[in-house]
Amino acid sequence: MKPTTRHGTGQTGEYLVAAELARHGFAVALPTGNAEAIDILAYGFDQSLAIQVKTAGRGNHQFNLGKFVQVDFQEDGTQNVLGRQESLDVNILIVFVFLGTAVGEDEFAWGTLGEFADFLGDAHRKYLAKNGGRRPGKNPRSLHASLTKKEIQERFTCSNVADLLKKYSKSV
Repeated sequence: MKPTTRHGTGQTGEYLVAAELARHGFAVALPTGNAEAIDILAYGFDQSLAIQVKTAGRGNHQFNLGKFVQVDFQEDGTQNVLGRQESLDVNILIVFVFLGTAVGEDEFAWGTLGEFADFLGDAHRKYLAKNGGRRPGKNPRSLHASLTKKEIQERFTCSNVADLLKKYSKSV
């Protein structure tokens, strides 16, 4: 059974990631309160990891582009993607969790916030290019983004902690 609230979905993803890290030998802490950029702190193998978790219970992952990339709005209604947000800590890890319908069916994709911001920027540039630089719909200044499981998994190929350690060991 999947969680029925957005908060419950997010918490489920955080606990699943924490469990995966602990299973692989990391000491794990989940900050209390509102630690905006960090959901999990982990230590192991002589390295500390700061991790943000994004969980989708069903459907696509939803994002606010403005948290990750800078977008310039022109008077003519067009948007320009300028690049990563300057305040973004590009070395924080991001984990995308796709909740399965049963225990053991959950899937993960791991990367860094820097890689994710670049990915979002590229995806939004392509989206804008197909639409004459404008965001169609009711709100041309919207920064809403939606990514499918397939899009995320194609870009972020680390699907488990072992893959993560191979790719990011000592470089995180």
